[in-house]
Order: sequence, then structure tokens, then C-alpha cells
Amino acid sequence: MSTGHPDTVATTGVFRIEPGAVNSVPCRAWLEIDLRDTQQSSRDERSSELRTEFPKFANAAVSSADWSVLTRMILPFAMQA
Repeated sequence: MSTGHPDTVATTGVFRIEPGAVNSVPCRAWLEIDLRDTQQSSRDERSSELRTEFPKFANAAVSSADWSVLTRMILPFAMQA
């Protein structure tokens, strides 16, 4: 996925698997993506793109998937280049 903006960063915030035991088959997983950018509009565009693309890869690997926004920070000022 191309961001189109040099300051966009997406990282894995949390990746949790249950039951979390050795030699067991996972039954549930949580993946939290931390998406940041100095431009709020660019970050919001990438968030919308992730929301659109998420089911394409998630449904290929699992039987069900859900998407939710945990936190949305509003930048208090515009960053200057």
C-alpha cells in the first residue's frame, strides 16, 4: 500500500494470540495497527484505505474479522515542513 505522503507510518501496536500456549492451535487473534502522520488528512485517507483493504486479507486467512478504531488523535497544530 503506497501512502503518497512521506510522513505516514503504520506499525503493529499489539499482536495477541489466544490461547497463547505451546503446541496449540490459535483460536483468536488481535492485531492493532498504529497509524501516524503529521498531516491529519493524509492519516485519515490511509485509515480509510486500510479499512477497505482489511477484509481482503483477513477473510482469506480467518473465518471472521472485525475492524474498529480504538483512538483517534487530532493534531493541535499543522506541522511545518
